[in-house]
Amino acid sequence: MKDLILMLLQLIGVVCFLGFIFSLLNIAFGWNIGFKGAAVPADIRATLSFLAVAGICAAVVYFWGEGGANQEKSPD
Repeated sequence: MKDLILMLLQLIGVVCFLGFIFSLLNIAFGWNIGFKGAAVPADIRATLSFLAVAGICAAVVYFWGEGGANQEKSPD
């Protein structure tokens, strides 16, 4: 169950990071990047929100998953 939650958090983090990148491109070049009629917002608050959610998801996955400094190594 823990692995499923971590996988979903990783997926959310990657999607939000891609939203951050595409939103930056929309702001910088005036493009209308979107998918099936839904454009990525060209707003700085939305861009920073995407980055914040991606960072929070990455931190949770890192510290709750196998990457944390306080994790013991398994014997196998």
